[in-house]
Amino acid sequence: MLCGLPILEVSIYALVFYIAAAAFLGYIVSYFIGLKLGKWLLTRPDSLFFKSSYLNVAASYFEKRQHGAIIIGRFIPIIRTFLPLCLGLIKSNFRNFMVYNLIGALVWTSSLVLAGYFLKIIFPELIHYLEWIIVSLIVITSIPLIRQYLKIKRGTGG
Repeated sequence: MLCGLPILEVSIYALVFYIAAAAFLGYIVSYFIGLKLGKWLLTRPDSLFFKSSYLNVAASYFEKRQHGAIIIGRFIPIIRTFLPLCLGLIKSNFRNFMVYNLIGALVWTSSLVLAGYFLKIIFPELIHYLEWIIVSLIVITSIPLIRQYLKIKRGTGG
């Protein structure tokens, strides 16, 4: 939202481009970390953040929904962090990963940056409710993650 204010003097196009580039490159780095450290990670004992049994569930989920998961996963806070790492871990097809990584980075950054930019122009009073908007978006985008977690806990898979 700062791009629409006099606080930040940068073109909206440049802002979208640079954030998309950072998102794209960040996923590539995370993919290679998963690819290179995957074997080591699998030999580690289960912990709060990583359970090797979840990798099998993730592998079958990504085989069915990989392309959509790469794009939609960007909008889900925790998934966004671990998705490329997991895709590297399961040695997902790199060419497909790159294509959908680029699409996902462009869609994610464009939608968020442009939504904030145009909402500021259309509803300037929204700036006073920014914290509540962010918390609401995090809660809403976490619902699919929570539902999937509950399915796994109940043993119905995915």
